[in-house]
Amino acid sequence: MSARAARRGYSLLECLMVLGAMTGLVAMAASTAAWSMRESREITIRIAGAEALANILEEARAAGFDGVDMAWAGSRSLPGPVMRMAPGSALEVTVTLVPGAPGVKLVAASLELRSSNHPQPRTIRMSTIVGTRPGTGT
Repeated sequence: MSARAARRGYSLLECLMVLGAMTGLVAMAASTAAWSMRESREITIRIAGAEALANILEEARAAGFDGVDMAWAGSRSLPGPVMRMAPGSALEVTVTLVPGAPGVKLVAASLELRSSNHPQPRTIRMSTIVGTRPGTGT
């Protein structure tokens, strides 16, 4: 029997090569998991911000033509959970009369989201039209 045929097990070099490859795979998996968690947080913040804007526009539709004005717009604020998730974010709500359309107002809401993961703020904009009811003048 030759010396190679009688050998059993793995050499130290073979074991180190396998451990190195496994370490690389674990590092890639951990990096992917960390990236996934950051992106999940960003998506959660954007969804919460979009929901907050949709709620403000729904409030405008519920208030009606006479209930929305710049004072109403100035009193709108972001809910606490959104402010905690994205501190430093800015909300802007405007109410303008639509030219050439009496009895119609445009309510526009803009949210500038700031987060620690992205250096540039991300902006979400939504708008709705609020008008008087036909035939009632209100």
